[in-house]
Amino acid sequence: MASENRILSSELPKLGLAPLEILQKVFDQHAIISVTNVAGIITYANDKFCEVSGYQRDELMGANHRIVKSDNHPSEFFRGMWRTIAQGGIWQGQIQNRRKDGSDYWVQTTIMPVFNDQGKPEQYISIRTDVTRQVLSQRDLSKFKQLLDQTLDSVFIFDAEHLSFTYVNMGAVEQVGYTEPELLTMGPVDIKPEIDEQQFRTMLLPLLNNEVDSLTFEAVHQHKSGQQVPVEFFLQYFPEHDNAGQFIAIVRDITERKRIVDALEALTVADPAKNVFHSIARSVAEALGVRWAGVGKISENGDNIELLGFRDTDHEGDLFTCMLKGTPSGDVCRQREPLTISEQVVDDYPDDALLRDIGAVSYRGEPLLNSDGQGIGVLFAIDDKPCGEGATERALMRIAAKRAALELQRLQAEHMAQSRGDRMHETLERISDGFFSLDDQWRFTYVNPSAANIFNTAWYKLRGKCIWNVMPDVASFFQVHLRRAMQEQNRVWIEEFYEPLNRWLALYVYPSPEGVSVYIQDVSEYKRLKLEHQRMEKQVQQAQKMDAIGQLTAGIAHDFNNILASINGYTDLALTRCVGEGQEKLQEYLEQVYKAGERARDLIQQMMDDGVQPEHRGGYDGPGSATVNQGNSENAAFHFTGQHPVEF
Repeated sequence: MASENRILSSELPKLGLAPLEILQKVFDQHAIISVTNVAGIITYANDKFCEVSGYQRDELMGANHRIVKSDNHPSEFFRGMWRTIAQGGIWQGQIQNRRKDGSDYWVQTTIMPVFNDQGKPEQYISIRTDVTRQVLSQRDLSKFKQLLDQTLDSVFIFDAEHLSFTYVNMGAVEQVGYTEPELLTMGPVDIKPEIDEQQFRTMLLPLLNNEVDSLTFEAVHQHKSGQQVPVEFFLQYFPEHDNAGQFIAIVRDITERKRIVDALEALTVADPAKNVFHSIARSVAEALGVRWAGVGKISENGDNIELLGFRDTDHEGDLFTCMLKGTPSGDVCRQREPLTISEQVVDDYPDDALLRDIGAVSYRGEPLLNSDGQGIGVLFAIDDKPCGEGATERALMRIAAKRAALELQRLQAEHMAQSRGDRMHETLERISDGFFSLDDQWRFTYVNPSAANIFNTAWYKLRGKCIWNVMPDVASFFQVHLRRAMQEQNRVWIEEFYEPLNRWLALYVYPSPEGVSVYIQDVSEYKRLKLEHQRMEKQVQQAQKMDAIGQLTAGIAHDFNNILASINGYTDLALTRCVGEGQEKLQEYLEQVYKAGERARDLIQQMMDDGVQPEHRGGYDGPGSATVNQGNSENAAFHFTGQHPVEF
């Protein structure tokens, strides 16, 4: 400690021992201190030196400072340093050293000699400050600035207190047209014409108050020339301990994007009532910055393109038809693929008279496809200068082509619908059935001749008139069904008798949001035939019923006749063989039985004579057979034949 104090006392001769010890502690806490002899051998190293270098004190003592040398400085660097201190001067500078673990660190160094009594240096004191963090930060900042200078976006850094630029990259310089020195004397408000400082500070408050991490918004920058440039801001705030902090603004020129967006909006809002294809051609031409753009459909024979919309420089051009063969549009339609020719398009298609006549240099084409993927037309953009092949331009062409294809399909569908409507109108005019339509206010919009005849009127008397005013009876007849169809928005069918005409009418009511259509058939003859058919069916059913009853009666009569034959036969036998003197009562009873059987037989015969024709008449045709021979009772004989014939 005594030697250390001696060293320090050479610099601070007026201070006592206690202050020197305090000063040494301060240095040990904040500075790297070492002492070497004139040969450069370390004779003292404080704790900070050991801490930063990673060496132990006993490793440093007696060693040369080359122990921490990084070899990142040329030899001339150290020769100049030694030359300065050997001559008694004080050397200051920044040195890159190397720790024991091989990592580098940087120190801000002051080396001063300690003189002996003869005035010659006998020791050197080195006081160093570790500035590694600052050096690395500066290097990172330098790399960051190099990176920012290479980016296509503009970068502005400005302080929060004065709102003045502290850094601008080359993109910022190009965007606003000022030089870097000029911009560093300005602030964001100077290039924002639509906002003042107070408004700008108000806009920054959410970032300063930590309410949001970043702000993204669109604004306008004013170029040095006075031109206004639409831009998109991404703004962040980075607070600092010693001042108000910095704002970093990454600003992107969105002129092209705005142009594309405007074109897409124009495509979206194009009025179908006007020539929408002219609107599409104009939007494409303005978005791409080309002189000519057009939309065309393939002709029916497939040989030509018939233009539906055309943009010629700054106005709607005349529509025309051109050949497909030998043209880039022909290749687009044939291959159904987009085509871009950046320059010298005439060299590739020398037979295309249009390209040759207008002096075309570049061409873009996109096919128009229907829902089945079939080619129906082409969208093209032509310019008298070379064009790029950016993704944004390709996307715009693709979207515009889809819009044009949809419009072309709509146009074709309308033509087909109109053609079908014309044919339907012709059909309705000729059919024998009636047809009329009403709007949602019950006004006639159409009545065909047959309907007019049914209601004994004329179309010209009904056109545009309310059905309640001109045909109240008909309206009363139809209203229930018409209202039901309109309310339920569903088809209604009904058959009703229309008394004023003494006719049966079949009504088919078809609703729509615009009103109803009614199809009328006079079904009176059909109803008459239907009623006649129903009457005849009843007669047939009655005949079938009677025939069934007759067959049933004939069967019953036949069976009952056989039974009566047996009864009368046995009664006759009883009268012949069982009755004698003294049996007058029995004879009377048997004769009554016989007479009743005779009356029953006559009744059955009468039934058969009235139309019942049994299959068998006469004797009993059961399992056996019975034959009755009528005549004198004495001679009557009844023979029963079966398995065991018996003769009475």
